[in-house]
Amino acid sequence: MDYCGFSVLSVRYPREAEGWVDGIYHKRISERGKADIVLTSDGEGVILRSRHWREKEESGWGVFDYAETPAFSFKSSFGDFTVSARFFNPTNEELPVRAVYDGVTVYPQSVLAPMTQTELSFPVASVRETTELVFYVPNDDISEKAAAPVRELTLLSLAAVPMPKRAADKKPTLFLASDSTVQTYDSYYYPQTGWGEVLYKYFKNPDFVSEYRPEGSTYSHCRAYELPDIVIENRAIGGRSSLSFYLEGKWAELLLRVKVGDTVLIQFGHNDSTKARPNRYVSLPEYKECLRAFVRSVRSRGGVPVLVSPVMRRSCNEETGEFLLSFPEHRAELQSLAAEEDVIFLDLGKKSLEICTEVGAEGTKALFLWTFPTVYSGAYKNGSTDSTHLQRRGALIFAGALAALIESEPRLCDIASHLSKKDFREYYPNGEI
Repeated sequence: MDYCGFSVLSVRYPREAEGWVDGIYHKRISERGKADIVLTSDGEGVILRSRHWREKEESGWGVFDYAETPAFSFKSSFGDFTVSARFFNPTNEELPVRAVYDGVTVYPQSVLAPMTQTELSFPVASVRETTELVFYVPNDDISEKAAAPVRELTLLSLAAVPMPKRAADKKPTLFLASDSTVQTYDSYYYPQTGWGEVLYKYFKNPDFVSEYRPEGSTYSHCRAYELPDIVIENRAIGGRSSLSFYLEGKWAELLLRVKVGDTVLIQFGHNDSTKARPNRYVSLPEYKECLRAFVRSVRSRGGVPVLVSPVMRRSCNEETGEFLLSFPEHRAELQSLAAEEDVIFLDLGKKSLEICTEVGAEGTKALFLWTFPTVYSGAYKNGSTDSTHLQRRGALIFAGALAALIESEPRLCDIASHLSKKDFREYYPNGEI
């Protein structure tokens, strides 16, 4: 077997999950050690012995996969690679095989025919200096380690070939990586709107926009807005934190499209702080390091990363009308990271606070998803008092505020040159939309 350039370790989970401690769920921690390389009798392959099981914590919001299996690591230096692995299934039954790199599961899941060689090839978008690959036979219906069977595959060859950087295009792309406050929605959810859905209106020639689902996207919320001189690719999706956006492979999808000279706006915080959702929650240090990996991985591909503080919630004292800044701890981590990595920081959190204070407590209901029953059909036919998500007016205002922040940043002059300099204040309550 050819495994030159790969270090091989064993991955084990010998201890049970610590569980809920002080309102935070702690999953199992892996232990890594030197793996014993077991060659086939003819010396042509390596026998992979693995077992997999899935655990759910009692609230139902945390689902965790554990695979005890050999791990193959290689120096990736934040780059893109094509990985090819050739397997032999030594059993008389079809075996599914799952490939995972640095926690990101590669889809679709492949099936190995009995007594047959099969080659899998897939892209890897690295966010680290070293990338780790594991392969195993999934048993998603097994929830106890003791019940998980040991399965065997034969790995005949493994290679990771670097992809070249994607050259700059005449038409640059502005990528958006974020959550439900930025996401594009279908008509059933109107008037709910993410600011990424309407950002194109602040660029030149918005009447000539072409909207479509970008190539290679695996989720329908991902939408591109192509203008005559620039493309805005909104890859935001609701319910995601920086960690879950990465683990679900959505960050990898984005990275594999970044070209030299493209810009990536990164806004997370709303879901990162949700302790009750273990698959979303990240501590503040983890949040900072996840975004650091995002920043470095964009730069390694020749792109320009931009950190954006999360747009605020409608957090106000109804009696006094005073607004409080949302997510101050996350904003502080972003500021610190921006200084450490010399990366652009756009303070949309502070700017949206200023706007809400100017509009007032009652007026901001028209920005956030406060609606009366029967006014709209679809998801909000019964009305809503949602102070986190935006309705169309709020999305237009905060998108305009973001555009103004771009215009004020000298290092974003190339993107700013495509802006129309439209004033977002025309959408303040009592204005037409």
